[in-house]
Amino acid sequence: MVKFSIYTGGYTAFIVSYLFDTKTSSLTYVDTIPTTSNPSWLSPHLTNPNIFYAVNEVDYGSGDGEIVPTVKGGTKFDNSTSLLLTFPPPAGGVSHPHMAVEHGKEILVPDLVRCRQSLAYRQLVLPGEFGIHGFIQQPLGSGPRHMRVLNNFMYVLHETANLLTKQAYPILPQRHLPIPRLGQHRPHRRSFQLHLRCSGTTPLSALAVVPASYLYASNRQIAGTLDPRGDSIAIYDTDLNLVKQVFTGLGQIRGMEFGLGPVGEEYLVALGARTAGGADLVEVARNSSAIARTSLIMRPDGGY
Repeated sequence: MVKFSIYTGGYTAFIVSYLFDTKTSSLTYVDTIPTTSNPSWLSPHLTNPNIFYAVNEVDYGSGDGEIVPTVKGGTKFDNSTSLLLTFPPPAGGVSHPHMAVEHGKEILVPDLVRCRQSLAYRQLVLPGEFGIHGFIQQPLGSGPRHMRVLNNFMYVLHETANLLTKQAYPILPQRHLPIPRLGQHRPHRRSFQLHLRCSGTTPLSALAVVPASYLYASNRQIAGTLDPRGDSIAIYDTDLNLVKQVFTGLGQIRGMEFGLGPVGEEYLVALGARTAGGADLVEVARNSSAIARTSLIMRPDGGY
């Protein structure tokens, strides 16, 4: 029997925790943890399982990003050495940096509005050596929202184009140059238009990856006639072949995460278990009392 603690953030003034019991297939409310406003994004510490961080969203449309070093074993922020980055805005607008992915010596930031990926370079030898040093051009108007890096390939979820792309990770000297547009350099970039079977307007929302296996892309219905089956999660292999589409009965899926460890990776929160080696999903637990959540962390029970 394995139990997991699940911590969820959202546009409220608290974090909600749940207990997931794999033996009884139950998802139970545990506690409401007070915070400041809008802890919309949660992230675990890279090495200490007893620490996680919450971003309290204040200025949604600033076009900025900040890199803040931690001290005292990750329990404190060193604001004196933090660096504020302003991403180049499009004509007549502002950039929309949507997430950050660390890969090697770099941090990649999909820009949802500008449709290119900013690269905030990190010098590992000298602390504080950060700065935007280049861009990876994306299809105009496609809205890159989430991404993952796997086996030297970038998998990018484009919200407004309903598109999932696979792109070769360019070597460092080429970062300031745009990658050829879709269709012009097929050996290095592959795309898949997600014509998924659902009614209403369903832009892509979240992307989860199980290493060397499958990608899971979710949508969220925001307009039109809502599909009674709810939002769906599409399962792809790493060559972007559609394996299966699973309807969840959920509304507005904004975040997906897998549990930790060999047992935890069997479960995609909060939909259910991976079956057929990850090629399918089946619901194992549901909590209908949940307040709208935007991000989550799942770890073996023991709490933070």
